[in-house]
Amino acid sequence: MRPPGEAGWEDTAVAWLFDQLPPGYRTHDVLRTYPVILARMAHAGSSTATTPGWPASSRARPAEGAVPRRSA
Repeated sequence: MRPPGEAGWEDTAVAWLFDQLPPGYRTHDVLRTYPVILARMAHAGSSTATTPGWPASSRARPAEGAVPRRSA
């Protein structure tokens, strides 16, 4: 991935983000148009939300008083 500021770095960042998601996401052109949404989906899609470079404070936490859903 090219460093931010270099020519074409956005394209390499988008390619890396797509590599973090299931292959089917590549068919959604809107994610190429809005890479911030792609980044959020890649972050949310990580099983523990511990992707390097993301602050630990952004990890998903259940709302206070939330009741876990029962699995079927």
